[in-house]
Amino acid sequence: MWLDTILKQTYPHFEVLAINDGSTEYSLKRLKEHAAQDAHLQVFDQAQQGPAAARNVGLDHATGDCITFIDADDYVKGNYLERLVTECQAATAEIAISDYYRYKEQTNMLYSYRAKKDYQVVDLALAELLQRMNKLEFTTVWGKLFQRTLFERVRFLAGHGYEDTMTVPKLYLQATKIVYVQEDLYCYRLTDDSVMSEDLTVTKVADFLRTIEENILDLTLSGHDIQHQKQLYANYLATFAEYFESRELQTHPLYRKIKFRQFESES
Repeated sequence: MWLDTILKQTYPHFEVLAINDGSTEYSLKRLKEHAAQDAHLQVFDQAQQGPAAARNVGLDHATGDCITFIDADDYVKGNYLERLVTECQAATAEIAISDYYRYKEQTNMLYSYRAKKDYQVVDLALAELLQRMNKLEFTTVWGKLFQRTLFERVRFLAGHGYEDTMTVPKLYLQATKIVYVQEDLYCYRLTDDSVMSEDLTVTKVADFLRTIEENILDLTLSGHDIQHQKQLYANYLATFAEYFESRELQTHPLYRKIKFRQFESES
């Protein structure tokens, strides 16, 4: 489904780089069959390395002026590219963010968050955007159009969870203008085996804390206020401390780190 919605875009000038990240031979065969029939599509095959490594392959081979990412579980409306490209050009913006709706596989239901009468396009100041970084539409890499030059100094950290949350703020910090297209153009498909639906683990706690610490470092070095991010970090520390305590893991090195970070935050 995702490939069909991409190849049928109303905007004609695009390339599709499909990264087969260790999927079955059948999936790869289907991709190659599509590529033989549509010049927009190029297929790259690699052993399974995760979404960050797959996205980096796409970035290394992309030739267009702009970049967008679409996860294999998801799909986009037919005018997705046209709307985002048009609004970027109209505002001379380096990033366009779209709204999204969810498709829940278990119930076969679509959940929209914005009525059509409320569709509009607004400029987002960086300070305002950073205050919204706890909302899904602003932290994921999907549902956005980025000027490709923003990636000249940025890549996704392979082998690390929450790679979007670590990377997207680095792109925001480089942009001089960002527009928010308040229109449901991207469909985030929630399945039972979705990466974002998995239960919390110690590894995920470690990856998430490293991500937030990286965000705070980026903001600090670029001279931005970090009070909001520090408060979010403190809240997460408290939540994760409870996670370890409820499992009687107080001797775990990560728990000790969390307690020390709480001491630093409260000093």
